[in-house]
Amino acid sequence: MRMRARSVAVAAMATMAMGLAAPMATASEFDRQQQKETTQAVEALQASDQAPDVVEEGLDERLSQLPPDRTLEDVVKAMYPGDEAAQQAVLNKLTGMSTAGFWDQTWKYTKCAAYVSLLFVPGAKAYRAIKALGGVAETARLLIGAGNAADFLEIAGGVGSQIIGAGGIAKNCF
Repeated sequence: MRMRARSVAVAAMATMAMGLAAPMATASEFDRQQQKETTQAVEALQASDQAPDVVEEGLDERLSQLPPDRTLEDVVKAMYPGDEAAQQAVLNKLTGMSTAGFWDQTWKYTKCAAYVSLLFVPGAKAYRAIKALGGVAETARLLIGAGNAADFLEIAGGVGSQIIGAGGIAKNCF
């Protein structure tokens, strides 16, 4: 019996030495390293005054594929496809911090685009208004550029009223 245990131990050590057991250890180490890098990237983004750039190309299409009962997390994932660090940093900023003076123009645009994106449900009046104004990115730029609801309505015309009255737009875009 003692000889068998020793043989098993020798076989296990030989397997590790030959690299046959390495993939499991490497995968675990890779996951830890990836988690560490993501955490560092999130912390760097949160500390910076610059928001990550929204991936505008295909944004409207990605948003139109989201369910009508979309969450802010769904929207942020569509805004930053495949960039987990940016998604987490933006979600943390959108949900965790609301101090005045915190948002520079880039973060303000990101915040506004996220809330405009929540309205981007195909078939809804707000959806048609957003599309008429050139999509989510352009609508967010117009809202921020206008500075207040009255000026936005002047710029956007009749379609603007479908957007201005929606929950969170005035609070998050002006």
